Amino acid sequence: MSETVSFILVFALITGMVGVVYVSGFSGLQDARDAERFTNAERAFDVMADNLADIHHEDAPSRATELKLAEAQLLLGQSHSVGVDIAGRDATDDPEKSHQPIVFRTGSGSELVYENGAVIRTDPGGGAVMLREPDLVYRVVGDERVLLVPMILTNPGGDRTNVGGSRTVLVRVEHASTERFLEATDTTATLSLDTTPERAPAWERYLEDELGRECELTGAAASTVTCSDIPADRIQVTATYLSVEFD
Repeated sequence: MSETVSFILVFALITGMVGVVYVSGFSGLQDARDAERFTNAERAFDVMADNLADIHHEDAPSRATELKLAEAQLLLGQSHSVGVDIAGRDATDDPEKSHQPIVFRTGSGSELVYENGAVIRTDPGGGAVMLREPDLVYRVVGDERVLLVPMILTNPGGDRTNVGGSRTVLVRVEHASTERFLEATDTTATLSLDTTPERAPAWERYLEDELGRECELTGAAASTVTCSDIPADRIQVTATYLSVEFD
């Protein structure tokens, strides 16, 4: 009788250990697959950002990028704005434009976002990393301080703005138009960029580093980055309008 009981206990112990190893091994394998999928998405977003740069810099009429979803979601996010307030100029002449960023979202909540020329990664545990910087320029050229603000504005080009599943999606982007605003000289500017509370710190770090001055998070949700009184001898602002479709 005692041998039977011992056998049952040993068998139960072995079965339990096998179950633990299986569960932990499966979880680890799933984590590795998720990490690989996200890495592949990062590569695709880098290619897409290069393609969009061709439109902005080279006046290419359109570009298309393939992206495999792998149980993820691709969408155009909520509308945000970017604006430049130039001192001494009528507020109605100050450029302020809206756009909808391109968002790749996994089931775990991690996101890759193409937003105004930048690629940003966010994770549900907190923290945002700018993987690719935008084209904003603030530097001394000769004896001039020059501020160049290119707005890369992605917005819907069709009815399909949200796709999901495991399919391969073709992201089609067309150059709708480019607007060049009146150049300003010998003045200051305030740059404001509205985004999400998760991505705002990444933008704040980038802008502070690029502009060499402190910026602040404003708004009720601390989702707007504001950089005030940027001195410049020459300020140029452009807006490139891009129409985005998912096929």
